[in-house]
Amino acid sequence: MPLSHESKKWMHRLSAHVPLPHLHHHQAQSSISLPISTDADNQWDLSVPQDLVQGTTLTKVSQKQQKQLTVSIDPNEGRILYKSRVSGIIPIESIKELRTGHEGAYYRDHFSLPASYDERWITIVHIRNCEYKTTHFVAPTLDVFNLWDQTLRRLHAVRQGLMQGLGNLEVREKLWEKIYWKDADSSGDKRLDSAEMRNLCCRLGILLSEPEFQSLFKQADTRNKGYLEYADFQQFAKIVKRRPEMETIYNKLCESTNGTLNLTVFQRFMREYQKSKLSDEELKAIFERHTAASASSSVQHTPDIQVTENTSPRKLDMRMDQFRTFLLSEDNSPFSEQNKGVWQDMTRPISEYYISSSHNTYLVGHQLVGVSTIEGYIRALLHSCRTVEMDIYDGTAGEPVVYHGNTLTFKVTVRDICQAISKYAFVTSPYPVMISAEIHCNVKQQDKMVEIMREIFDSALISTPDDGTKPKIDQLPSPDDLKGKILLKAKNPLVNKKLADLQAQRLAEVIAPEKAVNANESDYTSEGTSECTSEGTSDEGVIKSIFRRVRRRHRPPRHTPTPPQPTPEVGSLLPLNASGGSATATEIPEKSQKLLTTHKPKLSDALASLLVYTVGVTCLGLGAGIAHVSYAPEHIFSLSENKANRVMKSQTLDSSLGLPSAPGGEDEGSGDVVVANGSVRTGMWDLIKHNQGHLTRIYPKGTRVNSSNYEPHRYWAAGAQVAAINWQTFDLGYVINQSMFQRNGKSGYVLKPTPLRRIDNDELLSKRTDHFLEMTIISAQQLPRPLRHKNGQVVDKSVLDPYVEVSLHIPDWTQSPFIPPTTSGPEYSPPTERATAAQASSARTVSVRTRAIKNNGFNPVWNEDLCIPYDCVGGGEMQELIFVNVKVRQEGKDTSEDPIALHWLHCVPLGCLEQGFRHLPLYDSQLSQHLFATLFVQIRVRDA
Repeated sequence: MPLSHESKKWMHRLSAHVPLPHLHHHQAQSSISLPISTDADNQWDLSVPQDLVQGTTLTKVSQKQQKQLTVSIDPNEGRILYKSRVSGIIPIESIKELRTGHEGAYYRDHFSLPASYDERWITIVHIRNCEYKTTHFVAPTLDVFNLWDQTLRRLHAVRQGLMQGLGNLEVREKLWEKIYWKDADSSGDKRLDSAEMRNLCCRLGILLSEPEFQSLFKQADTRNKGYLEYADFQQFAKIVKRRPEMETIYNKLCESTNGTLNLTVFQRFMREYQKSKLSDEELKAIFERHTAASASSSVQHTPDIQVTENTSPRKLDMRMDQFRTFLLSEDNSPFSEQNKGVWQDMTRPISEYYISSSHNTYLVGHQLVGVSTIEGYIRALLHSCRTVEMDIYDGTAGEPVVYHGNTLTFKVTVRDICQAISKYAFVTSPYPVMISAEIHCNVKQQDKMVEIMREIFDSALISTPDDGTKPKIDQLPSPDDLKGKILLKAKNPLVNKKLADLQAQRLAEVIAPEKAVNANESDYTSEGTSECTSEGTSDEGVIKSIFRRVRRRHRPPRHTPTPPQPTPEVGSLLPLNASGGSATATEIPEKSQKLLTTHKPKLSDALASLLVYTVGVTCLGLGAGIAHVSYAPEHIFSLSENKANRVMKSQTLDSSLGLPSAPGGEDEGSGDVVVANGSVRTGMWDLIKHNQGHLTRIYPKGTRVNSSNYEPHRYWAAGAQVAAINWQTFDLGYVINQSMFQRNGKSGYVLKPTPLRRIDNDELLSKRTDHFLEMTIISAQQLPRPLRHKNGQVVDKSVLDPYVEVSLHIPDWTQSPFIPPTTSGPEYSPPTERATAAQASSARTVSVRTRAIKNNGFNPVWNEDLCIPYDCVGGGEMQELIFVNVKVRQEGKDTSEDPIALHWLHCVPLGCLEQGFRHLPLYDSQLSQHLFATLFVQIRVRDA
């Protein structure tokens, strides 16, 4: 049936604002995309046994009660249903983990239930209203348990497979049709009348005038029955989901080939627009994979929708529907490492890798009153977190416990945590796991802790040889060397004392001639690298006091800055200048004598035997200054974000003593970057150098009582490997961290950029380059409504007015960031007010946005150019530390005030973002991918 005037008018509205997006092409900058998945029937089986559709009796258990309920599965919408006064709906895509049988023994034991329940136990870990929840059922028989276990795992696997990026378009479309057919059929008569279809359009955000709606309804109702059956509904879906902007691109590409997209045209498209670096043969394989799709699986168009394509294509011609499938496939993923697996060199020392890390892993909520549980460890480890934390205290039952000290948080035993770590440590990644422990328990319970760890971890636990010998470590081992191993990191007070004694001795050698100097002559306070002294050491004030006195005496003329000096070995004394002499410990001021007379701290010998490659020490300074001591490769120190910030912001060297210059010096403000001839941002430089051979852990400042996070890329830019964040909080820091560790096969280890690993990196890090990220926001598809739940149902029917905001999160590696003059047109988009306010934060953020599209959440079209300036230090690899965050927001809603306002995002390291026409999968604030929502963009990167 031909399209009516009103239907054609609506189609014109769809495409009226979609002229061909700018087909900009610059130099190729792409990497290999992998083959699409095969949609085998058994791989995507969504069927549900009739017994589970009708419902079976299960016992729902909790700490408080056991209650028998009828539990069923909705096969179309993919939901577990049961009666509950709170929420009796669990969408299968919200499930994070299924634990069945003996996997649920921890909770069964916690609820004091008999062990006979284990073989029929079902625990569902899922997200509801932005929070993790655990729901527990017990089946009445083994047969019923097996039916639920097998069905849930299969359905969950299908949805998880669809939530791993792009691809499997046919499966997605079938699933969409099933979900919305059932949703629209309110009467349950398996037919949709005009009123039901009108309600469905409103729910989908498709706003049509009455004539437009009636015309489209008639187009789908080909037999004039006055209602739509399932086949008619499929036809309606194809009409409303049509993509005119894709057809425009396709037709433009085929202009020179009489309407056909052959292999030659496809290869030109891939090289000029998609910046592909694949060989001709690799591109041919992709082309043939998509042109080989059967006609039965192709998207058919209604007769009057004109699309330039061959009705009888030759073998090597790509039809419009096949081109559409390609653009939505993993072969065209925006993420360069999609499905790439572990591809980086894993034989380098672990100090050369970023390590996915968790802070206060035992907490799943508030820092002061939250719950301590093994769940935090399980969640983190299943997401390939490789560093977890324990704060260990004396337990009343003779075994140590973990909780947040001096708070009202609940306690969990070290034994329970170790059992969880042992079970889940290497499920998703074979690479080593580090336990970062704060030891607050007595020696007896330290020994008990070690006994527990040795019993549970067995040979996986790294420890010194049985004879107690500890060979000298010249270089840290690699992730490959430590596969399947668990390392304990804790502070060793004995090593700390030795380092402090050495530092005091060095200071004594210099301070003796200064007795006559008044320590209060200068009110200048150092902001130098000695500021890294951390973790509440009682010697910090003493060291700073002596340090200031030494600085006044040995400050040379400010016009002769000197690069950092080589680090002296432990046990040696720093040479003095010609006028200096030696000094004995007895000549040191009384306060500093504390450094040499500290009582021997208590440390269990058994515990010390587990500290091999990760010996915790207090940071007593960096660089080659008077207060500096040399750290062994196995020494790791922890810095709060505040301490790390002070280190990174410390300024130029003033002398061969490695002391920071006073404000107003000749070198103040010289240069822009991390290091320029050794004279700029010495603290940042010293930290980078230190992190080339040692591990550094950064943790959130203590005032983050709401468990918020810093932005970890700032510390990654200084080479810090272990940037520990609160995994229980889904904020920007969490998003950036998860985006980073999607890389390298989600192994939890990512090789640092070359400039941060090379010893001769002075020249690399002294060069800054300026660039533009250009992004054309073309269109969005099937944006979900704001999640306002009432018994699991989305009840908010407000009209969607979406806009797109693109932000670049850039480490503060330059003192004068690249900000070009504001101009009109697409050359440069000035930052929004949101971005301007963010520039004063710890890391620089620049954001731009589109206009809002009114009354359309189903297929809004912007076709709007955005341009963001940015700078980079150290070359192209360092762009891996710049993060692109693309968000779809609801106009007039502030997610900081309304956390369930429309907010879908896609975040990726800039260095891993492919150029060209790409569909960005959209994720919610917990980084769960929406099954159907995408954002269609064209991406370009150019030099300024």
